[in-house]
Amino acid sequence: MDSKTSFTYEELLDALLKNIKEMLVKKHHDYGADNLKKHGLIGINVRLDDKMARLNNFFENTNVFKVDTETAKDTYRDVAGYAIQAILLLDNLL
Repeated sequence: MDSKTSFTYEELLDALLKNIKEMLVKKHHDYGADNLKKHGLIGINVRLDDKMARLNNFFENTNVFKVDTETAKDTYRDVAGYAIQAILLLDNLL
């Protein structure tokens, strides 16, 4: 999306959530259907902790919002994805 073009908040959310959904579906396919169930919420919490450590590193140490091939935006998308997957686990949908 061009930042100069005006979109409603709802349109921005729709586009972002579509992007996160596509990421989750791809990763679900890549890792396999039972990957999340293997370690459950504890596994998700560990991955969230890893992601938060990465974000802290972005802001505290490097002040560059990219490490290797992952940007701060990628990391925030991952955090959102893990939160969604945790909710699905809590609702016994996975």
